[in-house]
Amino acid sequence: MKRIITCILTLLLLVSAAVAVNAQNYPFKGGEQLDFKLQVKAGVSIDIGSGSFRLEEEGSNYHLDMKLKSNSFVSSLYRLDHVYQSHFTRSGLVPVRFHREAKEGSDYWVKSDYTFSSGGKKVHGKVQKSSRPAVEADATFSSEVRDLASVFYVVRTLDFSKLAKTPARYTVLMDRNIIDFEIRVVGKEVKKISGLGKFNTVKIALKGKSRGNFDTNASKPFSNMSDAEDMIYFWLSDDECRAPLLFTAPVSFGALSGRCVSYKGLKYKLSSKIN
Repeated sequence: MKRIITCILTLLLLVSAAVAVNAQNYPFKGGEQLDFKLQVKAGVSIDIGSGSFRLEEEGSNYHLDMKLKSNSFVSSLYRLDHVYQSHFTRSGLVPVRFHREAKEGSDYWVKSDYTFSSGGKKVHGKVQKSSRPAVEADATFSSEVRDLASVFYVVRTLDFSKLAKTPARYTVLMDRNIIDFEIRVVGKEVKKISGLGKFNTVKIALKGKSRGNFDTNASKPFSNMSDAEDMIYFWLSDDECRAPLLFTAPVSFGALSGRCVSYKGLKYKLSSKIN
């Protein structure tokens, strides 16, 4: 089950400050809400839970409230309950602070808290887990790093024309881990999203590598991606919203997928919808 959870979280680890659109043209606004259904396919498709994303404006910052939760059937076998609180600036989407609290199974839990400074290059982090002593440390990176929740919105600001030619590189923190990623635009596709309709979409591929722990490996160079493989594909609406509609990811016994089932408060109309 933890492999499934890792794939769900990896979907959110997407960022590159180098190729973002103008701040005045963000494809989202405060008040946006997105809801998802999660499934695993191993011969047959099984619903495993749901996810929700709520973005609000708080002064000069955005506040993102994200939740992942297993449904009643899965919870009877293996509970999943994740809550994320991310704050990042409305100008430039610079990370400010982050809190994650996750519970899995009957007794596993983790809490992560980060405070960012110097444009995301300095981090004070504290990570607590049920299985090991707490770690608290300061780390300095050569370039900006982010938490794993705020990047869900940052990826929507990327210049896709550049990503179609050259993959973007970026770094995120996931609990104690530093994970380096590359993303690229694969192309455009028409996708049918169950319950929503048919859409023109932009397909994006993601691959990544871990380079160690934030408290000991912050100074290490960006990972060599030459032998890394695509881990996840996801589809954004091909319109001004760039709304995430669908993703797929391999797991050890099949495939994990997530699809958008409802939305409101979008900044623009989903003009990519065909019917």
